[in-house]
This record gives sequence, C-alpha cells and structure tokens, in this order.
Amino acid sequence: MFTNLTFDGHTAALAWIGLAILAIVVEWGITNFIFIFVAAAAFLAAFIAWMGLRMSIQVTAFAACSWILPVLLRAALMRRFGGGGVPSRTDRLLGLVGKVTRRIEPSQAGGRIVVSGQDWAAQSAQVIEVGEPVTVIAADGIVLDVRR
Repeated sequence: MFTNLTFDGHTAALAWIGLAILAIVVEWGITNFIFIFVAAAAFLAAFIAWMGLRMSIQVTAFAACSWILPVLLRAALMRRFGGGGVPSRTDRLLGLVGKVTRRIEPSQAGGRIVVSGQDWAAQSAQVIEVGEPVTVIAADGIVLDVRR
C-alpha cells in the first residue's frame, strides 16, 4: 500500500517538525521532561532532512538524540524546574503551638498533642505534662518533634 511512498527533504523535515510539535504538546500536558527531548531530537532530524541527507541518517540522529539527551540533561532539568514534589502534611505545622493531650516522655512512645485542631503523635527530649503548650519544631514522618 505504501511501497511507493517517498519523502523529499522538505516533506520529511515537515514530518519531523510535526512530530516535534506533538512532543511539545504532550510535554506541556504531563511535564515529565522526556518528550521535550523527543522534540529536540525531531528538530535535529528535521534539520538533517532539510539538508537533504538520507532518511537512515535522520532516524539514526533522532534515535541517538532521543536517548542521549535525557541521560545527560533530565536530572538537571528536574532539579531546576521539577518543583519540590508533594508537600508533607506536617510542613505546615512547623512553628505552630499545640497542647499536650497525653504525657510526652523521651523514653516512651505514645505522647499526643492537638495542633491546628488535629491530634498528632508527639515526641520530645524532655518530659511534658498534659495541658502544657508546646511548639512544633520538626517532624519525623507523622510524629511531631515538640518543645516547651
């Protein structure tokens, strides 16, 4: 069916540019810094096609560029533009004052506090009695580190 299908340099370049645009749209939607490299590789292949080089050279350059660019650059892009990830539920509690609802002892688990209307497990380097106010200074998973 497509045995007589041939591309001249300009048609192939347009096809590669179309692939690059599609990859940019996909990257824009999912922002995982993979499809941006596919787009860059497709633009390189379009340039090679525009120069009139064979399709095998275009495909080879596209494949190599699609593989090499993410290996070399993706980690740096993720650090620079990837954001901080999913925020912790405990981050917003740092610095807030809560009230001890179950005695906190350094050598035992089981201390509890209420902060921002929510009950949390708590630990401290000192004994803190029920009813005392505490300040959240850190979090160890879902256990809050507090001090008087």
